[in-house]
Amino acid sequence: MSSTEQSPPDTGQTRSPADTRRALAGSRAALARLERRLNRLEDEAAVTSLILSYGPLVDSGSARAVADLWVEDGVYDVDELLMTGRAEIEAMVHSPGHQRWISQGCAHVVGAPRVRVDGDEAVAVCYTTMIVRDPEAGAFVVRRATANHWRLRRGPDGWRVTVRTNRVLDGRAESPALLASGGSPALLAPGVPDGRRRAGGEGVREGAEGPAGGLPWQVEDAAGPAEGPVAGAGGSRPSGAADDHRLITEALARLASALDHRDWEGVAAAFAPDATGYGATGVAQIVDVVRRHLGGCGPSQHLLGNHRVSVDGDRARSLTYARVHHQGAGSWADRFFECCGEYDDHWSRTGGQWLLSRREFTVTLRLGDRGVLRPPPGPEG
Repeated sequence: MSSTEQSPPDTGQTRSPADTRRALAGSRAALARLERRLNRLEDEAAVTSLILSYGPLVDSGSARAVADLWVEDGVYDVDELLMTGRAEIEAMVHSPGHQRWISQGCAHVVGAPRVRVDGDEAVAVCYTTMIVRDPEAGAFVVRRATANHWRLRRGPDGWRVTVRTNRVLDGRAESPALLASGGSPALLAPGVPDGRRRAGGEGVREGAEGPAGGLPWQVEDAAGPAEGPVAGAGGSRPSGAADDHRLITEALARLASALDHRDWEGVAAAFAPDATGYGATGVAQIVDVVRRHLGGCGPSQHLLGNHRVSVDGDRARSLTYARVHHQGAGSWADRFFECCGEYDDHWSRTGGQWLLSRREFTVTLRLGDRGVLRPPPGPEG
């Protein structure tokens, strides 16, 4: 190199060991953040995929696959019908009512869920719409739109549903509340989102979204008038009906006591042989349904009041306010479910005794976790 040539300037800087360690630590932190974000997105995608799979599975009659979306003792709470455990969910898909919807043409359209993941727990909210084909008109109609709240848990086999709660969007306050309750991971605690459900329900008839055609709790909407005259605050009873009023009120009290003492014979004695109630027809089926909900529950108390009774010969009707508290048992002992509402009971006089011919329950308030209502343990359940 000649004396007139110059070496290029040294623009590089020597990095100290401390600088290198800091740079590596920053890179590791960035990778860790990226991994957490990727894991969260993968979890959200897995939960979304599970939720969206419900519609095609239930509309194709894939009963076992539908049930396998839940954990073994998972809960599916659809307005007036409670299913506890995979066997009941699978039975819903096999039910004649649901099979009828499939044969006529139906689609359970599940909207994109909003998912929140917190470790191995997740919540999600979404809309579902049930579209059915009207065979007479040969056209498809929207039968029902529903707010959905999902609670899920990650296990050895991946994500599964622990509790799914559906409420029809018919103006009742609990439906938008379900949607709002999915907005924060803090709502993953047991007992959220609702205090879910009614013993006999409000407002949805057979074929409600979810177990289409499998909903037996058939009652009038809470906001609508019920059938038949009942003496209200401004009404009056014929003077000759005073004894009947007393007898019916006492029969209601005996039934409440029988329910709380798990006296199944006493429950059976309150109903006429062909009565309907609790989503069942006939005394044996009514008692079986009640037993499957209270048999594995802890202590309960049915408080009744504001009795309004109307008698017409050998037929009568009573409206009764109720506040019903259920305490959990076993692993559910720290939870409760309480509901307030109104019984709408129809009676018939048989052999001088007033017996229930139809029972419906409209719930206006729920607190706690509906999952405390469980079948008896062991072979009986």
